Amino acid sequence: MADRVSGIIPRIHRLVSDNNGENYWFNGCAAYAAEALGDAELDYWLFAALTGDLFVQFYSYGKADYDAVSGYRMAEDPKGYAEGIFRECGLRAAYVSGAEARGDPEAFRVRLMDLIDRGVPLIDYGDRRVGVFVGYEGGGETLLFLTHEETAPRPMPLSEATSGGGGRSGFVFVEGRAAERANYQRLYRMAIEAIPALMGVRTDSYVFGPGAFYAWADGIEGGRFDAMPDGEFDLWGHHTNYVCALATNGSCCHGFLERALAANPDMGYLREVGALYRRHAEMWGGDDHRNDPDSLEAIGGGFNATLETLRDPPSRARIAAKIRECGDVAERIKRLMMGNAPRA
Repeated sequence: MADRVSGIIPRIHRLVSDNNGENYWFNGCAAYAAEALGDAELDYWLFAALTGDLFVQFYSYGKADYDAVSGYRMAEDPKGYAEGIFRECGLRAAYVSGAEARGDPEAFRVRLMDLIDRGVPLIDYGDRRVGVFVGYEGGGETLLFLTHEETAPRPMPLSEATSGGGGRSGFVFVEGRAAERANYQRLYRMAIEAIPALMGVRTDSYVFGPGAFYAWADGIEGGRFDAMPDGEFDLWGHHTNYVCALATNGSCCHGFLERALAANPDMGYLREVGALYRRHAEMWGGDDHRNDPDSLEAIGGGFNATLETLRDPPSRARIAAKIRECGDVAERIKRLMMGNAPRA
C-alpha cells in the first residue's frame, strides 16, 4: 500500500444545485456514485423520488432532526435503508458505521482508497455532515471532501472524517453493478406507488404526509412557542425547514412526474397528481403570479416567518389554517394514488 500516495476520482463537480431545487443532499450523493458507475439516468431526481423526499412532507414533534424524509428513515436503519435503495437500482452497496470505521481505521482507509482508485466517490452521511469523499492524500491519512455546491474538494484528516463531525456518522460504499441494469420503467412506477404508504408513517417523534401538515398546524396554533425562551427558538429547525420541503416539492416534482408518465403511459392520473402539487406551490407562495392571495408567504408564515408572528394569536391562526389546507391537498394526493394503486 505504500505506493498509493494520492488519488482522486476523474469527475469533480458540485453535489447539488440550489437553483434547481436540489435541496435533499443524500440524493445528490447517491446520484454522484451512480454516475461514476456509468448510470446517468440514476440522477438526483430519480433518487429523490425513490427516497420519497421529493413528494412527502415531514414534521418532527420536537425540533426537526433532518431535512428530508430520507434522513428520518436512514436514522432508524441506516444499513438496511442505504443498501436497499441502491439494490433497487441494480447497484451493490455496503454501509459502514462511523463506529466500525473508528474501530478498524486501517481497513476503512484501504477500502476507501480502493473505491476512489476505481473512480467512485464514498458517500458520507451523518447527523452533521452529508457529502462525498472524492480523493485521498498522504496514503489515505487525508481525505478530500465535497459537499453542497462546492466545486473544489477540501482536505479532511481521516480521524475527523470517521468522527462524523461530532454526530452519528456512516459511510456508503457503492461498489459496483449487480448482474443486470436497473429497469427504469419499473423504478419510476415503484417510486410513485410507494408514496401513499410513506404518507401514512407516524411515530412517537415524527409524522409524514398529510399528518405532518396537521401536526405542524396544531403546534403553531396550540401555542408551542409561547413559553419557549427566545434563545431556544430555531427558525429553521422549528418552522422554515418544513416550509422548504413544501416549497421544494410543490415546485420541483413535475419533471420527475413527466418522466414517470413517459415511461408508464398507463399512469395518466399523474397529471392530476402534478396539478395538486402545483396547488402546494401556490399555497406556499413564491414568485409566481398564480399564488394564493393568502399564501404562507403573504401572511408571514413562509420563509419570512418570525417568532413574534408565530406567537401572535390572530397571525398564527391564519398560518395554521393555511397549513391545514396544505394537509387537505396532501390527503387528496394520497387518496388519488391509493385509488390508482395496482390491485392484488
